Amino acid sequence: MAISLLALISAGTAYAEGWPSQMTVGGFAIIRISGSGDSASGSIRVPGVGDMPISLSRNSSGNVAGTVSLDVRMGGAYVQGDCSLDGGGLKGRAAIRCNPKTIEDASITISPNGRATGSGSIAFGSVNMRAGFDISGSSFSLNGSAPVRSNADNTIADYDFSGTLDLSGSNGRMILTARGSVQRKGKLADKVTTESVSGINVDPNDGRGSVNIDGVTVTFSFFGS
Repeated sequence: MAISLLALISAGTAYAEGWPSQMTVGGFAIIRISGSGDSASGSIRVPGVGDMPISLSRNSSGNVAGTVSLDVRMGGAYVQGDCSLDGGGLKGRAAIRCNPKTIEDASITISPNGRATGSGSIAFGSVNMRAGFDISGSSFSLNGSAPVRSNADNTIADYDFSGTLDLSGSNGRMILTARGSVQRKGKLADKVTTESVSGINVDPNDGRGSVNIDGVTVTFSFFGS
């Protein structure tokens, strides 16, 4: 997927014929500019990502617009989408491809130092989570949570989990944990107990996670049906 970058700037002085060899837009350097009339080409420099080709155009008032294709790896993730550039920075919509899921329809802001921040949605089975991200050339972090319920049983008891599914990340990889409470209802004595649990490691592929309840390992499916 290509990113279309709309860069609107007020040049201050309309260049009637040629173009400057470089300019700065919202803190980003556009370099190696060449062209004539209302169109030109050059490169936009994003720290931690590199230089990317950009096509430029301008209107009779001297306002300059540009487009650039972006499909790059940042902090172990792939960033793709459509953005705009103005005095406040590079902003728009994107998909953040992580392992093993993609953050879809994310709002994204890329700062002049190459840091990408924003939030989008992830579908973990029937669980839809809003996830925030903070990515640069050498770092990657995620955050998000969603309420979940799950149940399991064995020959001696029924177990009901109620709590939250929490998201973090490292090097482009999603990490899921669950926390909350488990209600245990015995099948023989019909005794009901409740236990708080936390730090349950959840497989981000299938949503399964196990916890020890009264000496018994119980596996929950946190992604629902």
